[in-house]
Amino acid sequence: MNILIQTSLLTCDHGSGVVAIGTLQSMVFINGVAAMVKGDFEAKGVAGCANAGPSIKPCTSTTAVNKGYSSHVFINNIPVALDDLEGVTDGTPPSTIPFKVRTPAQYFVDCEA
Repeated sequence: MNILIQTSLLTCDHGSGVVAIGTLQSMVFINGVAAMVKGDFEAKGVAGCANAGPSIKPCTSTTAVNKGYSSHVFINNIPVALDDLEGVTDGTPPSTIPFKVRTPAQYFVDCEA
């Protein structure tokens, strides 16, 4: 599994909503870009979700991560995020619309889940 970096692309399941990510750590970089860790994907904004209509709420933020952190590799005691990361957004119906990795943006460094 590839470690996610700050330029990784994650979208809601509608394909148009892009998850805004920032990193909690500034110690480890891959090809000059910060590696991502647990906590970098919860309660983050989602921009551009096209799922709209009467009584339909587009995805505007992430709510939880269901999987995608290493149990073997840590940065400052925080698990790194991996390219199988998946979670849910606040889109309609609530807590059922997934978001996931479209590209990890790096293929140099991988690790075990």
